[in-house]
Amino acid sequence: MRKPPDFVPFTVAHFTTDLTAFGLRESDRSAVSKSSLPFPNTMQLFYFIFWTIFLYVLSDPCGDEWIFVTRLHSCYLAPHQPLPWHEAEHHCLTEGGHLVSVNSAEESQFVRALANQHNPQFLTWIGLNRRANLNYTHQPWLWSNGDPVDFTNFQIGEPSEWGDCVALSSSMESSGWITIDCEYSQFFLCEKSADGIPPVVMTTDTGEFYSPGYPGNYPDHSLAYYFIELPPHQRVLITVEYIVSEKHRDILQIFDGTFEGSPILARLSGIHHNNSFLSQSNTIMVLFSSDGGGSGAGFKARYSSWSVPPLERLQGEGSVIESSNFPDFAPPFTLQRFLILCSSDQHVHFNITDFHIATEDQLSFYDGSVSRQHVLRIFNVNSNVPTQFFRSIENVVHVVFEAKDSYDLSRWRFRYDCVRKDGIGDEIIIP
Repeated sequence: MRKPPDFVPFTVAHFTTDLTAFGLRESDRSAVSKSSLPFPNTMQLFYFIFWTIFLYVLSDPCGDEWIFVTRLHSCYLAPHQPLPWHEAEHHCLTEGGHLVSVNSAEESQFVRALANQHNPQFLTWIGLNRRANLNYTHQPWLWSNGDPVDFTNFQIGEPSEWGDCVALSSSMESSGWITIDCEYSQFFLCEKSADGIPPVVMTTDTGEFYSPGYPGNYPDHSLAYYFIELPPHQRVLITVEYIVSEKHRDILQIFDGTFEGSPILARLSGIHHNNSFLSQSNTIMVLFSSDGGGSGAGFKARYSSWSVPPLERLQGEGSVIESSNFPDFAPPFTLQRFLILCSSDQHVHFNITDFHIATEDQLSFYDGSVSRQHVLRIFNVNSNVPTQFFRSIENVVHVVFEAKDSYDLSRWRFRYDCVRKDGIGDEIIIP
């Protein structure tokens, strides 16, 4: 073992009762600024740990005592004894894995939460190390399982020149990776690949996915996970084109989030066609499971990104406004917003020429600005024969169409005209 430098920014002062070196505490390292931490406050860390508790479960894809993380399709183990880095790696090998490798920000957050749960006071070995040659120059960093080093999360000032093995600090004050001597005994985390089918992860704006065995029948005892992950401020519009499965036994579940504790958007079983659902978040998880009592054609689904459309401003003496895709029906979860702007001495005349509204869909007219306080007209499924002609009081009208029900569709068309408030042209209006 090479000699450490004269100055080391931490000390080792803790030993077990059998005089075996126990490891470095979190407090033995200098802290970094909170602005560099992935969780700058306690509440954010609480929410992440809460998320983690629901995300991982003890499951057959891993074996006893291993923690299965669905999204990562990996198994994690937190042994209860501290060991030097190389002995820790050997222990993980005997368990069928390696010291944990961290390949993404998402996995880094999970590993940090797991280390904090099992080992909150001491540093935790991960699988990153480097080997010095005889000239005491460092070699590149390597993961013990051979994964490429595409992601790192070193603390500010790290990696240092001293120490060829990497440990994780999970504390709020000094989260991140640091280099220390490989001979220190630290707690550690093991990782191995899970058995079974890896999850399907989709990050493009649109896509399709299917049940196992598509286009044939799905097999018995299927368990398949699908994740759709879009950029922030976008939502996921998902349409199940069909599902044919053993009713109440083979089930498709859609979660508004990335784990099974998320709100359920849908739970489909049996025979269904063209059911659409809109998430409230930018990620969803889909789970399809079947028992051993028979199979069916399975399911086919598609998705697309959805975001609140911009407000369309309309100026001029008049125009025709139509629902999306007119004369075809508007797609499920269509949202259209218009702001009609006439001159200050005018108000707005409306003439609805085509109207078919579905259950839960609504076409609304508001007198004034974008506020929804002053209702001019609201047309919904209960508006059997809507008034064809009506007019505003103000010179500005906000029009909103919201399609929510996926079982029926809507379409509409109307014309508006800016008319002077002195009564010229009002004779055509029938209140």
